[in-house]
Amino acid sequence: MTTNVSDRVDEFDNLNAQGIDATQQSRIVARVLFQDPNVIQYAADIWGDGDAGTGVVQFGFFAYGIATSQTDIDQLTASETTLTFTGPMSVDNSTVADITMQYNADPSWTGSWSNPSYNFTAGGPVNGADFVSVSEQFSDNVQSGFVQGALLGPGSDPAVAHLVEVNLDGTGLVRDVGLLRPAAP
Repeated sequence: MTTNVSDRVDEFDNLNAQGIDATQQSRIVARVLFQDPNVIQYAADIWGDGDAGTGVVQFGFFAYGIATSQTDIDQLTASETTLTFTGPMSVDNSTVADITMQYNADPSWTGSWSNPSYNFTAGGPVNGADFVSVSEQFSDNVQSGFVQGALLGPGSDPAVAHLVEVNLDGTGLVRDVGLLRPAAP
């Protein structure tokens, strides 16, 4: 694949990678944060793969990173740390997510998603780096669904990757994926 990286106005870079093999074409368009010049620490947005011979195209949205180590989780828990993350979602950039994770003797998380067309909240337990919603903590406008994700990266530079699939009153099915960075203090 041919890869081009360009600057953005935030902490991320834009990555555009494209490759062609006979009739097969693949492409990734992502915002990335490099650990060093050759290693991507975090990435998110869209990938696609198509076959010009058959006309079949597949694509999807993604968030990428390595889950936080158990050593870092233990340090967050011992110091009773609260982490807050915010940012746009990948499928619909007008949706802004805010997630707070509390690491203590009974780790938990809460989150909210705001879009010009809808808003909802969720929450639940945290198990190591992983978190998942429980129905009792959804806002009243959530008919069904789930939110799940993971804390990524080192404890000194974390991020959250998560996916949302909920049915909302008046809106219907909402599916999205997000890579969130720490909220500004």
